[in-house]
Amino acid sequence: MRYIKEVNNSDFTIIVDDREKQPWDVGVVQVKRLKVGDYTIKGYEDVIAIEKKSGIGELFNDLAASYRETFKRFLRKMEAHPVSCIIVGEELNEYNIRRALSIIRKKSKGRCQLTEGTIHHWVGEIMMTYGIPILFLDWRVRDDILPNVFKAAYKKAREVK
Repeated sequence: MRYIKEVNNSDFTIIVDDREKQPWDVGVVQVKRLKVGDYTIKGYEDVIAIEKKSGIGELFNDLAASYRETFKRFLRKMEAHPVSCIIVGEELNEYNIRRALSIIRKKSKGRCQLTEGTIHHWVGEIMMTYGIPILFLDWRVRDDILPNVFKAAYKKAREVK
């Protein structure tokens, strides 16, 4: 695991799941096995769950029919956390959707039933049914926005707890 650079924030410690292969540069971290999600904040493990998806393709793989029920069980665990979100490391646009679907269709040898329309359906389903926001952040803005996401999660978790 590579070292994480420090972000100027001494109010909390971010915990990253020990299975995360490429953690974000989000500040002072502790590495620990998490029950739900890839990131949380120390002392708020039952309140905050942040799931990282490296790209749209990883999210689409979770939505594919062969893995969908497992992913729904994961979403139910995540929705039990009052402060949760999924952060995808790419913008949601037609080019990225088509590219990810093309890769998935090749891997599945044409068995993938996902379409551009079903992707939009599932993004809405996750947000509305499970109450889990999804942020699509490409690398150009991610490093600037992530510290604010964690600060907002910490603030909200303190209100909830």
